Amino acid sequence: PGLFQGDVADTADAGFSTDVKTPELAGLRPVGQIWGEFLVAESPDGYFFIIDQHGAEERCAYEQLKKLYMGGGDFKRQMLLLPERFEATPEECEALSHASGELLRLGFEVIPFGPSPGGAGESFLIKSVPDILAGKRADGLIKDLSAEIVRVGGSSRAECRIEDALMRIACHSVIRGLRTLAPQEAQALLTKLARVDFSGYCPHGRPVVKKFTRKDIEAMFKR
Repeated sequence: PGLFQGDVADTADAGFSTDVKTPELAGLRPVGQIWGEFLVAESPDGYFFIIDQHGAEERCAYEQLKKLYMGGGDFKRQMLLLPERFEATPEECEALSHASGELLRLGFEVIPFGPSPGGAGESFLIKSVPDILAGKRADGLIKDLSAEIVRVGGSSRAECRIEDALMRIACHSVIRGLRTLAPQEAQALLTKLARVDFSGYCPHGRPVVKKFTRKDIEAMFKR
């Protein structure tokens, strides 16, 4: 598999499709929202869709980051007025040292800040984050990334590190939990989703979109 390809979760659901292609999302019109988590939409050709809001926003963010990275660009950085401090184990320190250039390209400027108060490992300061994470804490994300770098290993697995980093950045950049969308916000999300190249799944392999035909709905009511 290529850099941004991965296995997607199989679904045992019958009667509707999760293998939704980007062109099928063009012209979707939101008709409602469920529990502050899912959008309900219909297409001009008569299909009925349920969209996971968080998964859709995460997929859009991931595709935006992927396009920028694959194009050779550096991420725009947001300098932190008050740098965030975090502690790292000796193994994480070594990994962060090797990955500093890669992290900087992703928008993270991380610098050593002396020994940890407990004496095991070192302290680090996060001086900048990708602008997509502006206003969000990044110390937990950096810890996750450093742990993943240690787990994956050296440069021969660099592609795995980058893919994981982009997925984690995308996940941290979007709002989690319940959120009521205004009609124009719902339409904007559907329009943005129709512009990304994907096949119905979020970066982690979970379904984002379920598509129903009229016959699917009628069958539920035995019509």
